[in-house]
Amino acid sequence: KTASNLSVSLETVASALPIGMLLFDAHENVVYANPAAETLFGNKASVSRYFRRGDYPACRNGHETPDDCGRSSECPDCFLLQAIRSALNGKDENTAGETKIERPSGLSPLWIKYQARSLDVFGSRLAQLFIDDITGYKQTEEALRISEKSYRDLFNDLPVGLYKTTLDGKIIDANPACLSISGCPETEREAWLAQDTRQSYVRPEDAEKLREHLLIEGQINAFEAPFKKWDGSVAWLSNSA
Repeated sequence: KTASNLSVSLETVASALPIGMLLFDAHENVVYANPAAETLFGNKASVSRYFRRGDYPACRNGHETPDDCGRSSECPDCFLLQAIRSALNGKDENTAGETKIERPSGLSPLWIKYQARSLDVFGSRLAQLFIDDITGYKQTEEALRISEKSYRDLFNDLPVGLYKTTLDGKIIDANPACLSISGCPETEREAWLAQDTRQSYVRPEDAEKLREHLLIEGQINAFEAPFKKWDGSVAWLSNSA
């Protein structure tokens, strides 16, 4: 009766969790999955049907013969499998992290955040695995990385000078064309970036005019003024910001 009550209590709590939870027995088989895990992986676990650790999440390395599951060449490096085994052995090492589950053709890969821990129930040790689907986050992260790379490539390849600066003159970034126009060699890029752009104006009042115009109008086009190049010579430049 006590065991039954405990089982009901655990299932009640697990069912209410917004993230997935799996229980693995000593043979690394899935013996319980809460509703969130069932929704994530599309499988239902029950006492009458055990899932091998690779079958439940539809890992591409799951095989039809029972002896092969968990023994592919990639399995020893599987962070999820390491976490389950650490929990079953009562260890705290390598029990949390993020990993990508590659799945068979027709099923999209899953990125999950996981944490495993030991759960001792009446002398039997189980591995309790909490899983959160972060696939959408990872896809957004990758899209942002690609977008940033595209922007950086465009920024660096444009034949016109581009630079980013704060309104008080601190330079944040500049493309190769900007350094070339300024007469600054690439080897002295860091020193050039460390300068105050207001000191590059031959007439200090021009820097203040540009700043005031930006504060009032939000932009400025073709603002012409004489600038001091890196070697001290003067050149007339047109600024748009």
